[in-house]
Amino acid sequence: MRPGGRFESIQDWASKAPGAAARIAGAMHIIEHADEDPTKYPVSEEIMIRTEKIIDYLCEHALAAFAFMGTDNVDVLAKKIVEWIKRNDKKSFSQRDLNQAYRSQTPEIILQALQRLLNSGYLNRLPALKSEGAGRKPSPRWEVNHDFV
Repeated sequence: MRPGGRFESIQDWASKAPGAAARIAGAMHIIEHADEDPTKYPVSEEIMIRTEKIIDYLCEHALAAFAFMGTDNVDVLAKKIVEWIKRNDKKSFSQRDLNQAYRSQTPEIILQALQRLLNSGYLNRLPALKSEGAGRKPSPRWEVNHDFV
């Protein structure tokens, strides 16, 4: 679930997988010992292996389903940007500020996430500042639409 990891785009779902595994293993254990007291026996290795196979299947299915629905890394980053805006009570910010806050992301992905937020009404692009003197040109600036955030 870490940035760039296999389950980054479905962190909410993936964070529930360990609990699901425990419940599945517990249910199979109870079924295996239905005629006796299941609390007298530890969960067997065989049940844990079966549970792992079920969870692997569910993970693959979830990745495919979320990909089909259009959840991707750009959506994940867009949500993180909204959280960053709220956490830092931003009214406006530069793209350079965002590049610094999300160094693990490429500038292209950041720009795509900003574009998604712009298209959704979360952000407005501010007019470009005039460059003064030598050096780097001013970074694009974004204004937060607090009606949405």
